Amino acid sequence: MPQNIDQDVHHQPPAEAIGVDLSAIKAVDPQFDDCAFRTIAKETFNMVREARSSQHLGEAFGLLSPTMQRELTWHIDGDVAAHRHHLLPGLGVDEATIVEAAVAGGREVLDVRLDVAGEELNRDDATAAVIAGAETVRHWSELWRFERDPSVDSSQTDRDHTLKFGDDGWLVAHRGWVVTQIERLPAQPHR
Repeated sequence: MPQNIDQDVHHQPPAEAIGVDLSAIKAVDPQFDDCAFRTIAKETFNMVREARSSQHLGEAFGLLSPTMQRELTWHIDGDVAAHRHHLLPGLGVDEATIVEAAVAGGREVLDVRLDVAGEELNRDDATAAVIAGAETVRHWSELWRFERDPSVDSSQTDRDHTLKFGDDGWLVAHRGWVVTQIERLPAQPHR
């Protein structure tokens, strides 16, 4: 069994797109591991999207910049006021790829393209009727910008979050990475 796990890890696609240079990130963060970061990005995506669907902001606590936290709150408040739930059944990340890497103003900045699949729909709270979207699995991509201040020790925050039990806990240490921007990318034509 451990041999199969080792083979699976070595057969994963690269964590960064061709031509992406991580040397600036590694210069300020010698401990940076692109595969570990990919795990952080996937977990962050799942927790932020679950926070929106469950209308429970706490699931995204510590994962978003203040601006993104306000945006998520605005979406959740809108859903609650309209008596609807924004649902993403079966949502999963097919791939997470670092597409840009830089250090700006002393902060590490990574742009990650998340290729995802799942249903996306809004249901009326009273009737459970689908009022937007469809119960069909679709594929799309999103661009998430992650930033981190390498001078900040995030070990206590990581410890606090990973020790939580239930849906709000982190499976991996996030090392201070927070999402500062989310953009849905235009659909690409099929080749």
